[in-house]
Amino acid sequence: MRALLRDRNLLLVLGAGMISQLGDWALVLGLPLFVYGRTHSIALSGALVTVDLLPRLFAGPIAGVLADRWNRKFALIGADLFRAGVLLALLITAAGGPIWLVYVVAVLEGSASQLFVAAEGALLPNIVRGENLLRANSLMSVGNSTIRLVGPPLGGLLFALLGLTASAIVDSASFAVSASLLLAVRLPAAARQVSEPESGAARGMVSAFVRELADGARCLLTSRVFEALCVVLAAVMVAQGILETLLVPFVIDVLHYDATEFGILAAAQGLGGLLGALALSALSRHVTSGRVVGAALVLGGTFLVGFLVARPLAISAAMLFLVGVPMVVASAWVETYYQQKISNELLGRVLGLTGTVTSVGFLVGVVAASLFGSRLGIVPVMLAAAAVLLATGVFAVAALWTARTTEPETATATSDVAAAAK
Repeated sequence: MRALLRDRNLLLVLGAGMISQLGDWALVLGLPLFVYGRTHSIALSGALVTVDLLPRLFAGPIAGVLADRWNRKFALIGADLFRAGVLLALLITAAGGPIWLVYVVAVLEGSASQLFVAAEGALLPNIVRGENLLRANSLMSVGNSTIRLVGPPLGGLLFALLGLTASAIVDSASFAVSASLLLAVRLPAAARQVSEPESGAARGMVSAFVRELADGARCLLTSRVFEALCVVLAAVMVAQGILETLLVPFVIDVLHYDATEFGILAAAQGLGGLLGALALSALSRHVTSGRVVGAALVLGGTFLVGFLVARPLAISAAMLFLVGVPMVVASAWVETYYQQKISNELLGRVLGLTGTVTSVGFLVGVVAASLFGSRLGIVPVMLAAAAVLLATGVFAVAALWTARTTEPETATATSDVAAAAK
């Protein structure tokens, strides 16, 4: 881990991601509050959630193809600069302009974010040796979890004190700072090469795009482990969609907690994610087997059941804390496996496609919770989410029994590129 902390390229990418995420929290909380405060419309507030989900469903595969075609460093910088510019359009709405501009900005910013996610995930094997990828991903998780702890209160305070104008400016500035950090990243020559699309008419360009996307899908469908991971990710996100939809009603209507107590529960879950990332970074050499994913999901489902049946605040917070620990471990393992086993030329497309898979799973969970939460009751539906995690964990233990995040099979090119970077 000390060697990774001295890796200049990794620290630049980590710092860029943390700064842009911290700025994002200025709008994640502020934008829904602004829309509802100005319109007093539940429908328009709900539409903002839907619009935010659309890029995850449709832009992921496109972003994956572009991340494989373009120089990934400049794809990251371009995505940051684009988002920095687009967010400034919110100043028009904040000054009394049309409310529909918020939705346009949300779609454009979310689409650029999909490119950033795909390019960042595909870039990491270019700057980190294969044997250090799991630790690098755990370090990235540490950064993400830290921002999730400090970002919400800071973002909420900024919006409460200064309004949408300040939130938009801060978020835009965070992307500009992120881009400046990424500009200092040094890539090896092999990683700077780009895959140019075929020249010709628009029809030829479309067919080339479809063919490239099909290559990424074929990569996922020609491996039983990759297929199993898609099933696992989709099922986990179904459970996640249920939980995120019903957590607030559960806390208010079942536990009868107020906003302060809800904040304690959210902080406990964030601390669990941070601890899980720290533990993984320390124990990465001992969690190379795919069975760790199944075990983590079983533990997550078990602790979720504990949260649903617990009533004292201390026990509820402890259960949510314990839910967060194994889920981060499972997520980092899956990310590392893709980075090690998939060739560098296809990695962006595969990450983009898996992002779409997880988004579809999340949407299914949200719809299921919305349809059945009031009919069957909040607790039974959330228990069903816990059952999904438990069943998925058992499936993952069997399906990923032989999978390892060591001894790369197909992604030998990525380790060569990382070695050249050193």
